[in-house]
Amino acid sequence: MPFATTNHVTYKNKDFPCRGIYLHGISESGDEWDGNYTISTQSLNREIESALDEPTDTALYDEAVRIDNAIFFFVPDEMIERPEEEIAGYVLKNLN
Repeated sequence: MPFATTNHVTYKNKDFPCRGIYLHGISESGDEWDGNYTISTQSLNREIESALDEPTDTALYDEAVRIDNAIFFFVPDEMIERPEEEIAGYVLKNLN
């Protein structure tokens, strides 16, 4: 049974939404996916990439790596609360 829970990730004292989605299907690149994955927003991804690109603060860099490794895919901010099936379709279409 698919699951969809909304939660958040705190990074640099800001909360960013994240949620679990169930993916089942074949991506545009032909890869088959079947399982539960954690997604978050592109705004979180921008914050993380900033820390990864300029690792001047070791603790912040380590936290960015930890979060980046835990998130499977970043969707547009306005999409995070949409129905799970819509998000799953978007993710499958945009996986490389």
